[in-house]
Amino acid sequence: MLNPGANREDSYSHSGQEFLYVLEGTLTIIIDEEEHNLNPYDCIFLESTTSYNWINKTDSIVKFLCISSIPV
Repeated sequence: MLNPGANREDSYSHSGQEFLYVLEGTLTIIIDEEEHNLNPYDCIFLESTTSYNWINKTDSIVKFLCISSIPV
């Protein structure tokens, strides 16, 4: 869950991959300074070595599922 105006604070990267699936609201994903808006039922899969961040630019709560994998 991400409250209105909230974000991850800083761009982030790590080894592995990440899958995001929006359940409710509009989630803005920033990947290498390029913004992508995800609406309910939208998803994105990305290599987590790429710098990314997420933010809620709306007045409503955003609910989303985040699954991260880290290589072993």
